[in-house]
Amino acid sequence: MFKRTIILGALVAVVALPFVLRPRQAAPERSDLALVVITPHNEAIRSEFGRGFRQWYRARTGKTVRVDWRVIGGTSDITRFLESEYIASFKNYWTGRLDRPWSASSGDGHNCRV
Repeated sequence: MFKRTIILGALVAVVALPFVLRPRQAAPERSDLALVVITPHNEAIRSEFGRGFRQWYRARTGKTVRVDWRVIGGTSDITRFLESEYIASFKNYWTGRLDRPWSASSGDGHNCRV
């Protein structure tokens, strides 16, 4: 029984130790603006470019900016995402603002006489 208690205690310690010893995360920094960037790049590149842009923007405008990185996949995934967002926005404009019916040919760009 004593042996099982020791093993169970060691198991609990191994599971709990990373949570106890992890460093505290800093509170999100306050910024004047937020810039959303969709990228396929890794954390090292995002960190370096984000830091550089924040410094450049602060020196140039006197305002602080927070870079909000969105990683949704590779370049082709980003292309598909942006295309779908543009089509959805145009469909909303076409049917809502212009009050025209939406068809498959409406979104191909040939009927864009406003």
